[in-house]
Amino acid sequence: MPDAPEALREVAAMRLTARTSVSGILLVWALGLHAAFFVSAGALWRDEANSAAQASLPSWSGIWQSLAHDSFPAGYAALLRLWCAHPWNASDTGLRVFGLATGMLLVATFWGAARLLGCRPLVVLALAAADPLVVTEGDSIRPHGLGLACLVWTFALCGRVAEGGGLAWLAAAAAAAVLSVQLVYTSALYVALFSLAAVLVARGGRARALVPGAAAALSLVPYARVLARMREWADVVHYRVDWLSFLRGVATEHAMDLILVAAAWTGVVAWGLRPRRAPLRGLSLYSAVVAALALPIQVAFLEAAGAPPFPRYFLPAVALLALGSERALEERSARVRTAAALVILLASAWPAWSWVRLRRTNVDQVARALGGRAQPADLVVVSPWFLHPSFQRYYRGPAPWITIPELPRDPMTRYLWVKRAMREDDSGERLREHLESVLARGGSLWYVSQRLPETMPAVPRPTPPGAVLRGEDYARFRAFWESDIGARLLACCRFEVTIAPGPEPAWREESLFL
Repeated sequence: MPDAPEALREVAAMRLTARTSVSGILLVWALGLHAAFFVSAGALWRDEANSAAQASLPSWSGIWQSLAHDSFPAGYAALLRLWCAHPWNASDTGLRVFGLATGMLLVATFWGAARLLGCRPLVVLALAAADPLVVTEGDSIRPHGLGLACLVWTFALCGRVAEGGGLAWLAAAAAAAVLSVQLVYTSALYVALFSLAAVLVARGGRARALVPGAAAALSLVPYARVLARMREWADVVHYRVDWLSFLRGVATEHAMDLILVAAAWTGVVAWGLRPRRAPLRGLSLYSAVVAALALPIQVAFLEAAGAPPFPRYFLPAVALLALGSERALEERSARVRTAAALVILLASAWPAWSWVRLRRTNVDQVARALGGRAQPADLVVVSPWFLHPSFQRYYRGPAPWITIPELPRDPMTRYLWVKRAMREDDSGERLREHLESVLARGGSLWYVSQRLPETMPAVPRPTPPGAVLRGEDYARFRAFWESDIGARLLACCRFEVTIAPGPEPAWREESLFL
């Protein structure tokens, strides 16, 4: 019969094996989700097509000028331009490989950041690395994934600086902070939070903890004119946020995500406030402060800016919550941490798998059908107008096409032209002439949209906007434009649905009818 110390060692070894096995399962599951998205994502949806078009502009100066019409700094466009230097890399498959590499980097980032914070990665793999939104948004051809990876590294490295790390740690934290804000402007909010939290827990030399934040801020100075030019159009996409509607929408598609995030935030706050013999110090205090404040800061920023609260904007807060939860559970037994990770995995596995298997768009199928059937005498009508980046990427047919409202042809999304269309408000007459001309020469009208015309309610013509345009004005005009073209087509044409969302479902954001 083994003695007590030997038995304890055997039990400890068994528990370590169990933790390692669960960690391995979570790692394989997370990598599998990223691989599944790579296989299923398909064509580029409009935001991705916008990024690809920006990276393909003829010159570097053209990319810099285009920043005034986009919502991100130059970092991602520059990286994507370098990637697309080879023609195959600029193809859909080549770009999806770039996205898959970003996803692999994210998984490695969550693992490495947890280790830097003194944790064995379990909960962070289940809650962040395998989160369906992290997978689909992180691996998309947009800056969110690389921006999130750099931000998470900044968080972990600033923690090491606060713990008294030397110049190498400080330089790494500053570099990661600069990369973060060069990929996503709003990363500056979190970098500032990291620096202030690091000052709170720093072991001497607190001024050093501010260096990463200062470096990030200085790197944004060249964007002063770009940001000023963005103000020419940004007001039309800003409006009063309806948080109740937002939460209802998230609950419809991501109910489990919402539950897990709420539970994680509540748990982290409770952990930080729990009475204990010795107060939180060091990395534990740093992680608790950041994880508890990340979500409220993001909400406050969106409320103050009047920006639409898309779920992808909350991915940094989710990632920081996951790392904070990992640090909080590090105080508990290994059995509790392993059980928590398994519960998250079992609860989220099917919703995550279902979500990452969706195609991002069916616009390529629509464009292919048009290329085979549309004739030069026909006209293709694309509504709403913002579908044009993805449609333009794939459509090669002989028939001319227009957007509703009719805007100048450009590979990128330009809200400034939409703002001008709201001011001019003469698109109705031009549209009538287009439709009558096509019908007079015996052509067909092809309609590409997110909804069928008969499902669109009648919307009265908006009153002329005031001196200052708001997001509410844009919402009224967009509703009218969509309703108006639907009514005109129903009045003059017999409808035949050529393509509808079919057995291979696409994300509802760009699941199109033809």
